[in-house]
Amino acid sequence: MQSSEQQPPRATTSLIRIKGPDVRDLFQRISSNDFRDLKIGNGIPSFFLNAQGQIIAAFTVCQIAKDDFIFEVMGGPESAWVKRFEDTLELYTFSEKYELNKISSLSMQNVKTPNGIESEDFVLKTIGLNAESVDSDPITGMFAIESWMGFESNRVWNVYFDKPQHTQVNVDSELTNLFGTSNLELFSDDNDGLRIKSLIPKLDYELVEGRNPLELGMTRFISTTKGCYPGQEVIERIMALGAPAKRLVSISGKVHSGKTDQPSPGAALLSGDGKKAGSVTSVYSQEDRWYGLAILGKNFSRVDERLLIEGGGEVKVDDVADYKTN
Repeated sequence: MQSSEQQPPRATTSLIRIKGPDVRDLFQRISSNDFRDLKIGNGIPSFFLNAQGQIIAAFTVCQIAKDDFIFEVMGGPESAWVKRFEDTLELYTFSEKYELNKISSLSMQNVKTPNGIESEDFVLKTIGLNAESVDSDPITGMFAIESWMGFESNRVWNVYFDKPQHTQVNVDSELTNLFGTSNLELFSDDNDGLRIKSLIPKLDYELVEGRNPLELGMTRFISTTKGCYPGQEVIERIMALGAPAKRLVSISGKVHSGKTDQPSPGAALLSGDGKKAGSVTSVYSQEDRWYGLAILGKNFSRVDERLLIEGGGEVKVDDVADYKTN
């Protein structure tokens, strides 16, 4: 196992348990993915969208027992993301019966396993996550939720546990027991190099409130076969009539003689004739090049497109996020 010497960071997601006979039907009605075929031990990523098809909240939902679900909401426990999730749920709740409880004080460790993502139906997996594992207080064991992010040929997992009861040594041992292998890699979700090269948006950088998910290529969060939900008409219209107005792209530039024209997040990108093309959202450096992500207007979102950094420097578009669902 490849392991860092640092203690695992606290979770930057929030876990909320919602159980009751009406949970599945409620989320089928108000979120962007299809809950009908969700099975115990599996999960799906989904959004709450507004009527304009813009992101309000993002989450993964896992079924742990009959009428019993864990929601892994993007954003820390006190974040605006979690508040919007709760507010939206309250807004659309009428006579539905369910019980909501937050699972707090857990740490999260990001783990990669060298297996390709099972993507034929975009189902995510869980390990060790069941009603018993979250009933204990405090939680004494570990459980893992597969992340919607996948780097190259690896699967990515968010592993949760109660930090005060674990040292790094027994974390490694329990991870081996949890996954049944020591062929694991612990890493930080701040590994921007791998994320950027994989064209994966990050919360509060590319993934922001009010963004259309098709601009980010986050099609795993959206079903094209379910009934109505808030924002569906806009999403389907974009897919039917043309590309979204903006696109997430990966960009890169050169480092010359130890000096770099590397932009900072927020830097404007311009066309050759000075028109605003978009802006940089994430950046990292590697040897003689820097790499980044940007949100560009669709007319500039072409592989090999050359753009100028406002204030000096040039960038090349390397890849463009696909907005078409499978």
